[in-house]
Amino acid sequence: MGWVVEKDIDAYAERVLPWLGRDPAWNSVASTVLFTHRDGTVRGDDPWLAWLPDGSGAVAAVALRTPPRGLLLSRFPAGAVRGLVDVAPADLPEAVGPAEQVGEFATAYARRTGATPRLNRHDLLYELTEPVEPPRPAGVPRLAEDGDAELCS
Repeated sequence: MGWVVEKDIDAYAERVLPWLGRDPAWNSVASTVLFTHRDGTVRGDDPWLAWLPDGSGAVAAVALRTPPRGLLLSRFPAGAVRGLVDVAPADLPEAVGPAEQVGEFATAYARRTGATPRLNRHDLLYELTEPVEPPRPAGVPRLAEDGDAELCS
């Protein structure tokens, strides 16, 4: 089965958010876009939404776009790019996501549209896996007194 383009953001979110939640660091942007468009925090043109079913009908990959921005890609299985290029909007200014998937998509999309792919930027994603408590300053808290007023101005 190929990529499914979804028009209903609520149906799409219900289907893909659990899948995105399996890898919250990699999928934080896509999840945030869905939450903020769904609850009305962000207003604008309706997003373009697509997902790739695996053999059982479960989610295998996600792609979405909030115009005028480009296409936001999740990781996707080998060979999935061809079907995505076939259904992707024809006016994409960029694609963002994991480097391997973006490179594969950009090359295939350029063949379809005649665009010239180029690397515009390379972002890094950091995940804090072990929080470290910052050092505590010297001293102890105390109640402010009248003589402390100048410290507060």
